[in-house]
Formats: sequence, C-alpha cells, structure tokens
Amino acid sequence: MNSQLPSLEVLICALGVEGLARACRIPHEPQEGVTYTISLQGAPDAVLPPQLEERQDVRLIHCPTLGLSRNRNFAIDNATGDILLTSDDDLLYHPGAFQRVREVLAEHPDAEAALFRYVRDDGGYEKAYPTGTVEVMGRLPKGYFVTSFELAHCRGTRVRYPENMGLGEEIGSGEETVAVDRLLKSGAKIILSDTVICTHQGATTGLRAGFNRGRTLGAGAAIRLIYPKTWPIRLLLKAARMHRAGQGPLLRVLRFLIKGAFAV
Repeated sequence: MNSQLPSLEVLICALGVEGLARACRIPHEPQEGVTYTISLQGAPDAVLPPQLEERQDVRLIHCPTLGLSRNRNFAIDNATGDILLTSDDDLLYHPGAFQRVREVLAEHPDAEAALFRYVRDDGGYEKAYPTGTVEVMGRLPKGYFVTSFELAHCRGTRVRYPENMGLGEEIGSGEETVAVDRLLKSGAKIILSDTVICTHQGATTGLRAGFNRGRTLGAGAAIRLIYPKTWPIRLLLKAARMHRAGQGPLLRVLRFLIKGAFAV
C-alpha cells in the first residue's frame, strides 16, 4: 500500500543550534515513503546528531541566507519528495499523520495541495475550521486563515513564500496566507482536510494576545496583496477584530496595519 502512495518529504526549517536541536526531535521511526529534510540557517558548521546522521531518511541542508520565508523556499527548491509538508521545529506529529497526508493527496489527484489541522496542548482547536473535508478553488472559506505547518503541496506546485514577509523581516507574518492565495488565484485546487496531523506547543504567533508589531504589519500587507480593490475597508474591519481580540489599542493596530499595507 505505502509503495503505491506518493512519497512525502517533511521540510523542517530551523534557526541556529537550538533550533536544530528542536528539529531533531521531529522525525518518527523510519517509515517507507517518508523522508525528512532539516533546512538550517545561522549555524553553517552544525551537523546532525549521531542517531540521525546514520539514518538514510533524514538529511541536513544549510540555507545561506536568513529569514524564514527564504528558508522555506530554499527547502522547497532542494526537495525531492512527491509531496512536501511544511513543518516548524516545535510540533508533535500524531501517529499515522504522515500516512494520512499521503492518502489525502492520493485520493485527490487533481489537487495541488492540502491543508490539514492541528490542535493545542489540551487537544482543542486554536482556530475555526470548516465542517468536514472541503475542496477549494479561487478563495478560502470566509473566516478561515492559513497556518503554515498545515500545508502540504505537490512538488512542482507554484508555492513560493514572499521573502519580504515572515519571521526575520520587519513584516513578520502573513507570508503563508499570501502564498496560498496566490496558489488559488493561479487556478489550483486545494483540499481542506478534517485530519488532525499534529499538536502545536503554545499559541501560534497570529493568535497570541498583546500587540505584536511584525504580526500587525503582516496582516496589513497580506490584506492589501489579497484584496487589491477592497483593502482599505478591510483594514478598518481587521483593526476592530484585532482590538477586540486583545491584540492592541485600536488606533495603534490600525496605524501599523496601514503601514504594512503600504510596505508592499
């Protein structure tokens, strides 16, 4: 059965030796059809620990530039698997998750990508999802937003992360939303699967309380890029939502949303 499924490559982006140590905890026991690539920035002399270095399904590559989006694009450019699963270095993948990712895209051969689900440490959802599995073309469902490590896509698919956005840049978020929006606008079909694949330890950046400059700039940039005709009114609505969510004073949030919109 496994040999008939497309192969899966888990792309784990990490920064520095501490990030490498976290990334090295992600690989499961060897599984046919599943490989792991750790793309490391900021530690050019680092190597895999002995327990992973001897494994044929795990490799370490060194990204010569900084910035998370550049690292993800570098990992994509150097990937060899049929399906590429975006990963972070702070995830706990559930048993059977990689098998299910392969099955979902095998069951939908006309889809170029799939978005899966994650849960918090307590087993609950951190954000809202559509009911069941949904096929999407053109635009994501209202109220749904992308989390990077939910995305698996076929190698050769037009997934590129904007390198002026994401961790390590002044515009510190929003890159995955823009990447998926561009993929959909190119005519791709994406599956929103109801399969939970991992647990994320702690709140994701986009949902943490308190004002975050990079996150707010990223939200403004993403809104302008995704909605080129209606972005001004959408910025006002977004500012109100972020304020109600405890992510900053209304006028401060709006100011940085506008600044992000004019930065792209």
